[in-house]
Amino acid sequence: MDKSNQKCTVKAIRFQAPQIKLALQKLYESSGNDAKTKSECESLANCVASYEFLLGIVILYDILFSINNVSKKLKTKSMFIGAAMKEVKEPTLPTKRQIFRKRHNGNDEELQSPEESFRVNYFLLVVDMAINSLKNIFEQLEVFDNIFGYLFHSNKLKSLDNDELKKSCINFKTTFSHNNLSDVDADDLFSELKVLQMTLPNMLMLAHEILEFFKDVDCFPNASIAYRILLTMPVTVASTERSFSKLKLLKTYLRSSMSQERLNGLATLCIERTMLEHIDVETIINDFASRNARRKNFV
Repeated sequence: MDKSNQKCTVKAIRFQAPQIKLALQKLYESSGNDAKTKSECESLANCVASYEFLLGIVILYDILFSINNVSKKLKTKSMFIGAAMKEVKEPTLPTKRQIFRKRHNGNDEELQSPEESFRVNYFLLVVDMAINSLKNIFEQLEVFDNIFGYLFHSNKLKSLDNDELKKSCINFKTTFSHNNLSDVDADDLFSELKVLQMTLPNMLMLAHEILEFFKDVDCFPNASIAYRILLTMPVTVASTERSFSKLKLLKTYLRSSMSQERLNGLATLCIERTMLEHIDVETIINDFASRNARRKNFV
């Protein structure tokens, strides 16, 4: 499930728990002789009103709120892998000094206060689950960093010496090779990047700015391929998820007889809505009418 959807779900329970319990009580009273419904309502009402559930909801909401802020940044169109690496960081939890007491048999037994026991057995468990979730989602970012790390920004590119830059170019070619064939030559890429190290301005430039810098010159074909591959690497699957969300809105049960061609056309129009806003519709209508006009020649 999407983190934003999880946050909205937890938020509704977090701030409307009394109303939820009241609704369950009314449903219990109106169930009549339905024993199953009454039992489920009673169990849910007791769960919602319990101390452990309410405390867990408060903690989970705070965690998801922080994760959701990062998730929104990662879904922006301007986000690329280099910036995503900075956003997704494993939090470092402080460790307190452990207190031990001496037992008569010579063994040390850890003495935990109720607060410490709650922190270890509950709070840290929830935080670990959130951290593991982020690790599973972005576990490939380190792999991308090893391949594209030297291309993320101009400062990183200029900081590499000849040996490090050569090694990075060879690694890039090896990664994007198939049957010993590649669109990038490691030696040429090394030479082009060496020229860029000397010609790029001293100001910080991101990957898309570097590509715009030498795109018009048309003298860096291998570097152009490398930067285009980097900038087309998706950080998240948000674009794919939006496409499926659009399909759910278009392909409803009332439109079950829609053809595949029409569905593809409508989906493209919805997904590329920003591009559609800059298209002159009148020109398209006139062009369509001129191609399909039925003309008859009368003698």
